[in-house]
Amino acid sequence: MLVTYVTIVKDQFFDASICFILFLVEIRLFIPNRKLFFTLLLTYYKVSKARQYLTMTSKMPPSDKPATLRLNQFFPYRLSQLNASVSEVIAQLYSGRFDLTPHAWRVVATLGENEQLAATEIAQLTSLEKMQVSRAISSLKTAGLIMQEVDRKDRRFSRLRLSDDGRKVYQQIVPLVTAREGYLLSVLSDEEKTLLNALIDRIANQAETLKKLG
Repeated sequence: MLVTYVTIVKDQFFDASICFILFLVEIRLFIPNRKLFFTLLLTYYKVSKARQYLTMTSKMPPSDKPATLRLNQFFPYRLSQLNASVSEVIAQLYSGRFDLTPHAWRVVATLGENEQLAATEIAQLTSLEKMQVSRAISSLKTAGLIMQEVDRKDRRFSRLRLSDDGRKVYQQIVPLVTAREGYLLSVLSDEEKTLLNALIDRIANQAETLKKLG
């Protein structure tokens, strides 16, 4: 197993001695879940690599020219602009005719894909704050689009699901938003769509690594 750990980090920024220490820790503590241990090791490796990259770039010799930023070429800004534009053309479909907010639509879409969920699970799946989810749930309950029931396994908690009316609204909206998605992506070939999804996943993983750095 030690050979496996060292092989993974060979020729990378991660110090192989750390692998050896972690290997000893696993043996010492008798960690039963090796898959979990391996996942933690890879996470530590990614964070360490990111930290060293940021350290190296921050120590680059200063340039004689003042630092400038072309906002229209800055990736985070362009991504934000793209998100705002795409979100707006999708929101046109559910905000007017169905009187849903973006947060409420996320909740409806998530419940449409899952039979029943707790509010905390919805927050995790939609990347919304607890308060945002709470307000969306409240408005949807008032509109009669979702139902809240006591969890049969643990009566301290409740589960949410779409009502019959909520399911009808969901079924009406889905073809509309998928049609617009199709139009947006029609400028790409099938190969480009596959590549785009792969690139999004890779950048998302990089962002998650940076989150851990704080």
